[in-house]
Amino acid sequence: MSKTSNLIDDIHLVHPALGESADWFPHLEMGKDSGEFAGLRNRVLPLVERAGTEIMRGNSAEASNYIGLATVVDATKARKYLGSSGILRASKYNFGIKGPLDVVERLLKKATPLSMPRPFVNYLTSVMLLLTAGKEVAKLNRSLEGFLVRNQNTALKSVVAFVDSLFMIDHEGHPSISSDDLAGYSKEELAEAASYILHVIDRCIGIRDNQFTYMSETGISRGLYSKLFVKAAKIRAYCEAEILLDGFHYECERHGRTVRIVPPSPELEKSIRLGYAMSEQAGQPSIIARIRAMREGEVSILSVADSIYERFADDVVVLKREPISRYAFGFPDAPQFHGLFNHDGFTIEERLYLHEVLSTELVTWDDLKEFQFEGGVTFEGMLKVQRLFRFLARIASNHLLPRLETESELVYRSLVPVFAKHKLQELLGWCVGKDEVDAILRVMSFATKSSGIVDIQYRSIVDGGNYYLVPLHIAGSTNWYRNFAHTERRRVVENVEEDGAIKELARCLRVVSPMVQIEYETKLGGKRFEIDVICRFGDFLFIFECKHSLLPCNVFELRTSYKHMETGASQLSKITSILSEDKMEMELYRRLGWKVGHAKEIVTCIVSCNGMFPGLRLNGHPVRRLRELTNMVETGYVRFIQTSVSQDEKGLDVATNDAAEYHLWRSPNLRPEFLHEYIAHDLLQGLMFDSMVELDRSFALDRWQLEFQSYALDLNKVLEALNKQVSAEYRGASTSEQKGALAFDS
Repeated sequence: MSKTSNLIDDIHLVHPALGESADWFPHLEMGKDSGEFAGLRNRVLPLVERAGTEIMRGNSAEASNYIGLATVVDATKARKYLGSSGILRASKYNFGIKGPLDVVERLLKKATPLSMPRPFVNYLTSVMLLLTAGKEVAKLNRSLEGFLVRNQNTALKSVVAFVDSLFMIDHEGHPSISSDDLAGYSKEELAEAASYILHVIDRCIGIRDNQFTYMSETGISRGLYSKLFVKAAKIRAYCEAEILLDGFHYECERHGRTVRIVPPSPELEKSIRLGYAMSEQAGQPSIIARIRAMREGEVSILSVADSIYERFADDVVVLKREPISRYAFGFPDAPQFHGLFNHDGFTIEERLYLHEVLSTELVTWDDLKEFQFEGGVTFEGMLKVQRLFRFLARIASNHLLPRLETESELVYRSLVPVFAKHKLQELLGWCVGKDEVDAILRVMSFATKSSGIVDIQYRSIVDGGNYYLVPLHIAGSTNWYRNFAHTERRRVVENVEEDGAIKELARCLRVVSPMVQIEYETKLGGKRFEIDVICRFGDFLFIFECKHSLLPCNVFELRTSYKHMETGASQLSKITSILSEDKMEMELYRRLGWKVGHAKEIVTCIVSCNGMFPGLRLNGHPVRRLRELTNMVETGYVRFIQTSVSQDEKGLDVATNDAAEYHLWRSPNLRPEFLHEYIAHDLLQGLMFDSMVELDRSFALDRWQLEFQSYALDLNKVLEALNKQVSAEYRGASTSEQKGALAFDS
């Protein structure tokens, strides 16, 4: 018997009249308080899923019945499953607005008779507003689809070449610019737009080899593809709004013809923006280190490519006339040349990237060296293949970038090479063995006929059947380990015996207190007690729950990190509930062998290893970045630097123009009171949040406008606040001008 039959049988068993009625709402109104629907408490998810099926079939009334029943059974669960399943999102139905909008309007008409909770009504109202504005997104989508169908022989290669050119020129977006202008979007946002366009091509047309031959260079030069990318970027912004409503409880407000997306609290949005800002700033030392290492003569694959191009450009680059004019790049198929790419030593780019991966995954080089993705893909093999793509992209950039303005059509035509499958396999064979080549190509290739949107930064090679289309600049610049880990859903941290984040936190805490226990499990009062790190320091008991998900690249991935934070909050709430019971705290100390009395306060903390959501509180439990937390325990310093990059005859150089440091301990040694103040009273996070300024972003949708309430960190305000808070005795050298300062965790 099918699940659907089981569900219908269960419904009829609980309330036979529902099987005889086309409209369930009168029965739901009469029985909502009687408890007669309690037998369906474990069937809320199937009810919501069945509603989605009915919307797909065009049966809005039936879908409303199922959601209405789910709401009466358990409104909290119904809201949760509506969000996780996304059945009220226009994007789920290729922006067919009518079905989900009919359902929401039916439900809102019955909100009062069914005693729907206020948060649930707010959610439905927000969805209705978003769907209303979504009618214009549907027009954008139809326009985009129409353009791609009309230009189906040239659109695919044009899209891939155009997005790769944005990575070649290192396009920087400025959100304050009009949403109708390509300059208002970052290259990462435009890569997401390209991913959506490829998804539409795959769904509406299909991806085949014959689309790799021709492109519309004039269409790119005339700005037609800029307009196409802007449309796709607006569609993706709308999809982001859907996720914010469903997954993060944002709401919509209507202001005239503007639908404003507002967070459930300013702190949530601030924590997201602060997390991304701090992660970006934490990457700046690698850029500085690379520039300085190159000046000191360390081997750089970029410098090697520059040198080869400078000496052998006439041999490396050939202008071919047939079948169409284009620049082609060729290299000697010789062991000496292959040695550049299969050599086991690290270039400066790889050494810094290795350091980044080890720091974020919190593992050792031995752990990473032994780790393999499916198909035997190793980290070292991955690095060698990326070294090849970086080299090829640099050679292409050296030749094409100076010609972009004067020979734009020829440049676009030459930008993305097409390889016969066996030729690309041979090329990657310069780096790794055949088995690893096949596995890498499988993971890197754009998955056609996928149910969801495939990010071109994760799967940058487009497979047409017999040929590959390869955007070199995207393939050479993305975070390969992170992308493989996300795509394969497998990470090196899962293979190590002890969690690196827990070990790192315990290591620094043990310097200040002998009473530290990690991964502790027991039963107290008959209840399971399980925690990552517990530490008694002075009169305070500190309890930490560590969450170690991948750094999210967009709001769709951000949901995973947020769920981890919610899980951490739930675990800490259980722990504090147990310890609040009579004698449980002292029993815990007895089992741990700690001879101490009751703590003055129990301080909880969710430790975010990927750095997201710093300063947020979930169920009263604060979130802290791991690196910032360990730095506060070990040094207590906050440092700001201002740098500038210049070029001379030796190449790039970096100089430190300004620096300032603040010692937040305000004493020679770490005091328990400081750690308590930093975690429990948001010492640093409160200052950061207060230094954030509202920075909204708008997207024009013809007659409607979508507006996101957001924030940005004002570093000048941070410095002003620190100067007021920290006495001169605990400040380092600084100057009065701090514009462009960068903040680091340590």
